[in-house]
Amino acid sequence: MKTLFFGLFVIVLLPNAIAQDFVSGIVQDEFEFPLEGAEIYWQEDPGYKVYTNTEGEFKIALLDQAKNLVVRYSGFSTYRFEATSTQQDYIIELSTSENLAEVVLSIVPQTTFRKKSSTINSLIMHEDELKKAACCNLSESFETNATVDVRYSDAILGSRQVNMLGLNSPYLYASKNSLPIARGASQAFGLAFIPGTWVDKIEVTSGVNSVADGFEAIAGQIDVSFKEPDPEEPLFVNIFASEDARFEANVHFNQKVAKDLNTSLFIHGSTRTAENDRNKDQFLDSPIGEQLNLLNSWSFTPKESNLRGQLNLNFVNDRKQSGEVGFSPSQHQLGNEVWGAEIKTQKMDVDTDWLYQLSEENKSFFEFKAAFRYHDQESYYGQRSFDIEHKHWVSKLTYETLLPKTEHRFLAGIQYMRDDFEEVVDFQGLSQFSRTDHNLGGFAEYTHKFNHKLSLTSGIRLDYHNQIGVFALPKMHLKYQLFDQTLIKASAGRGRRIANVFAENQRFMASNRSFTIPSSNETNNGKIYGLEAEDAWTFGINIQQDFEIFERCGELIIDAYSTQFSNQVVVDLDQSAQQVVFYNLEGKSFSNILQIDVNYNLIDHLNFRGSYKHYQVKTDFISGRLFQPLQPENRAFVNLSYQLNNKNEEKTWKFDATYNWTGKQRLPFTSSNSEANQLAEFSNPFSTVNTQITKLFSEKFEVYLGLENVFNYQQENPILGADNPFGSEFDASLIYAPIFGRMLYVGLRYSL
Repeated sequence: MKTLFFGLFVIVLLPNAIAQDFVSGIVQDEFEFPLEGAEIYWQEDPGYKVYTNTEGEFKIALLDQAKNLVVRYSGFSTYRFEATSTQQDYIIELSTSENLAEVVLSIVPQTTFRKKSSTINSLIMHEDELKKAACCNLSESFETNATVDVRYSDAILGSRQVNMLGLNSPYLYASKNSLPIARGASQAFGLAFIPGTWVDKIEVTSGVNSVADGFEAIAGQIDVSFKEPDPEEPLFVNIFASEDARFEANVHFNQKVAKDLNTSLFIHGSTRTAENDRNKDQFLDSPIGEQLNLLNSWSFTPKESNLRGQLNLNFVNDRKQSGEVGFSPSQHQLGNEVWGAEIKTQKMDVDTDWLYQLSEENKSFFEFKAAFRYHDQESYYGQRSFDIEHKHWVSKLTYETLLPKTEHRFLAGIQYMRDDFEEVVDFQGLSQFSRTDHNLGGFAEYTHKFNHKLSLTSGIRLDYHNQIGVFALPKMHLKYQLFDQTLIKASAGRGRRIANVFAENQRFMASNRSFTIPSSNETNNGKIYGLEAEDAWTFGINIQQDFEIFERCGELIIDAYSTQFSNQVVVDLDQSAQQVVFYNLEGKSFSNILQIDVNYNLIDHLNFRGSYKHYQVKTDFISGRLFQPLQPENRAFVNLSYQLNNKNEEKTWKFDATYNWTGKQRLPFTSSNSEANQLAEFSNPFSTVNTQITKLFSEKFEVYLGLENVFNYQQENPILGADNPFGSEFDASLIYAPIFGRMLYVGLRYSL
């Protein structure tokens, strides 16, 4: 252990023993709005790159023999200038250009970067990161990312769940433009209703988020930003097909309606038609079905006005079907001859965002956001049916400003949220569950920059919830620049949420386990389904160390997080293999995680990302303190990205490969089953490899070919009792590894 700490001490301190000069500045547009994520690099050494932060600021090391700085930002002309002064900040103003004729050196751009200027530990994933894999929807967008874990939740409908800090997706706050998008009825499948081609960027926050983003985040936040209407790209087409007979088409139309008014229409259609049963257990390995998804966006951006706004209208019609081979809904629905499952979902979202700038000098503004979301699901699993209707309203008004003659930031606001739930649970004598939730909250947050090294963000949120009562949520973020190349962040904060036990645990309906809850319909004294609201504190520390080896730049990142529950809705699978029991925590429940990431430019045009994660996720169950089931204790990740060195960057090849290793996982109690349907205490470790090749024929046309699960690893016996699906031992919810095996896919992207 002493050797480990000494090694970390050397890694952190050694690069700072050598003084280094930096060139710094600000990148902004023609109207002096800062441009976040602009790419900065030396023409003489394009492999070394930095990116601007949310304020448009950058700082890049002054290299020997390098003097020409290149600034690039999508949709703007490339800017190149001679930068040799380290005594002043350069103000760089980019202008839009329809013809980006300037030739710059071919490089492999980083598709993810960390917001080092912010006190919050956040990672930005750009659109190009999603293009590295078959990211057909948002739930599939994290295969090349080590911060978010992705796993299948059941063997019937193949839905993917995203986890963070060792906690399941309900503890992760998923949002669009800071307003919630996957909660309540949408929690299980909501991310799958966001096509990957609609996404402009994703911001992943580990642990504690801002008080302005609600009270429900415990493990972190995923905030997605959609592409805005862009008349410069009137048409975009993406076609995708995979070996499992999955076909998808995305078509984007963009148009300028008036001088300051643009609109877009995004159309997504997908279908899977073939019945795949590679493991010959007589159950489909992946569901069949179809989806139609429409998005109409309007953006109002007058150049001479301080007011900007956007309106989005989204409609989804989705159907999934799975079960035994040969199952027909018209013949076998809810019967006892052929087991099948079907989910029909209709979803409608309307959201708007308006910003009014009060003072350009102090960067002060008011912002109003509002959304209405309607989710209607009708479903059945074998002889069990589950229907849910969820209406969600949310509105938020925020004021933000920089205090005069300081770099201190202050924001405050108020938020109202309402949820109407109607659930019909038709099995085990359970029936209808109805409730209405109201929440009114106020928040304030202050960021104090003590000096150029130390910043502190302190926030407080006070909420009234008709089911929970009044509660306060304090949150704190600290950033300290220990050395020029060493950044330390720390955070602490509280989160609370109500568990929707049926909607969030639909995967257990794909089994014959009985559901045991404390009360059929108790919503008094802060209890829903007879269960109290969940409550947890999350603490974290993040160390970011830049380094240089063999004249190539790299980054070492160490994350340590701990989540401590004072109350939790425990999902207990260990009482019996025929039962899932829900009850409030009596004792302790915690998640501790250590994550070490290394990012390094191995050679010109070849980037390496590696990660190792160790989890300690334990809960005091009725049977004692145990590891959470189906949660690996260890994970490892490697991603390699290579772009062929080509003088014409618009006509080149890109290669991506991702390796994921998953350690052993505790499996739930199954000893009460017959011997054929009993599982071992732990699963075996396994690994998967995904690869993709992309050929760019021009700036507007590219094709890609990929292979998932190259070495064809499959979970053995994924469905217990598959030979008797109406028997007591049937269980399709215990999934810890891939089911389908190796899969080939192909696609193309075209734009005008």
